[in-house]
Amino acid sequence: MNYKWFLIPCFSYIISCALPYRDQPTNYFTDSYQSEIDSLLSLPLFNRTQASLKVVSITHNRILYERNSALFVHPASTIKLLVAIAAYTAFPDTFKFLTRIFIDSLEIGNATVSTLYLKGYGNPSLMSQQIDSLAQQISYFGIKSVSTGIVVDDSYFDSLYWCDGWMIDDLGTNDAPFISPLSVNKNIVHILVIPNYMPALPAITLLTPPFHRIGIDNRVLTSESTSENISVHWKSYPEGMTIVLHGTIPLSSSLVIKRLSIQHPEILFADLLQQALTKRGIQCPSYIAKGTIPSSAFSIAEVSTPIDTVVINMMKNSDNLSAECILKTIAAEYYGVPGSTRNGIRYCYNVLNNLGIDSTQIQMVDGSGISRYNLITGNALLDLLTAIYRNPPLLKKIFYTLPIAGIDGTLSSRLQSTTAHGRVYAKTGTLNGVSNLAGYIYTVDGELLAFAIMMQHFTGDVAQYRAIQDSIVTKLTLSKRSK
Repeated sequence: MNYKWFLIPCFSYIISCALPYRDQPTNYFTDSYQSEIDSLLSLPLFNRTQASLKVVSITHNRILYERNSALFVHPASTIKLLVAIAAYTAFPDTFKFLTRIFIDSLEIGNATVSTLYLKGYGNPSLMSQQIDSLAQQISYFGIKSVSTGIVVDDSYFDSLYWCDGWMIDDLGTNDAPFISPLSVNKNIVHILVIPNYMPALPAITLLTPPFHRIGIDNRVLTSESTSENISVHWKSYPEGMTIVLHGTIPLSSSLVIKRLSIQHPEILFADLLQQALTKRGIQCPSYIAKGTIPSSAFSIAEVSTPIDTVVINMMKNSDNLSAECILKTIAAEYYGVPGSTRNGIRYCYNVLNNLGIDSTQIQMVDGSGISRYNLITGNALLDLLTAIYRNPPLLKKIFYTLPIAGIDGTLSSRLQSTTAHGRVYAKTGTLNGVSNLAGYIYTVDGELLAFAIMMQHFTGDVAQYRAIQDSIVTKLTLSKRSK
């Protein structure tokens, strides 16, 4: 679906009123909205929960509302706003994330190569179909057999699969994937569990993609119960290649799908490549090893993904792997190989300084927002949003990446059938005990607002806090003030 038509009226208005923003320390609601927001944030729900909120009118260059906006809070995925700005600052519109196949010799007579060299350059969006494309290109090149196997070169990134502050109980989940310059299928494996034909028999299990190097220790039994009770984990994390499943699956169940973050995705990428080559009649032994491409090697196949595709996926769907790969790719391109999270963050701080934003109000340790070490103030987040607004070319790019209320991305199921539908363009941010929303509102009165709502340190269902956020932004879309 093409969402650009939703943006045309809003974006045209935003560009036409691109005025410099100046803080004025006053709330200037002329209606009941300020007191209504105060009432919402005074509910018992917030007795033990920290709420930080700031709203500014970009149209009139004034603060509309603020509460605790100078306090440090966990940004969660709202930190991806800074990563998106860094990506569009660092790379031209034509930049692509590449994955390539190299060879260093070819025996023309029998169309045999000794070794295929597989090298990744940080593409987080590569799927199994693109591996088939690589195999097809290898076939078109005339190669019929590989005598030794595949050597995987993952030297474009450093060897750190995770970031500082990632929690051990998040590792292995699909929210905290292994970071690799050779990623495939979001570095997630899906385990399909199907009941057997009678109780007490082992369930049937399948992997997708069908990695040959991953084993399954299946301890799931078919049962007469009515509810599924299946746990899944790696036998030895992070080095093991066996998935262990425990529990029961109802006889009446059709299919249960579990997900795990795969370990060493670069090796499993080569596993899928071997399978794709075999399907095309190219003989390739099972040998896979890590190494580096020799200087004499030349590229014979490649697949790529444009920068826009990766950034939009990161922002719309809050994709953590995309955020981390973007950060390390920026580092590799600007500070040299191997790309590291630390150098990617270094670039982001340079961006903040160039935008005139006080970087002491931001502590950044990863690109996805998973780490609890990340901190930001509401003031800094509003400074970031207004800095985007001051730069029309950047604003146009960022606006197209933001989830739209009730329409797409992480806001597709929120704010439907409200006045905020199609009027709120914002990045969500969620961790256990953290729920944030930050972006822009285009009011029914023709006013452009920037806002950040940050709720921290709560227990229980996040839905009740999202409901308060939705109520606040809905009220803001209806707000009217003296001009």
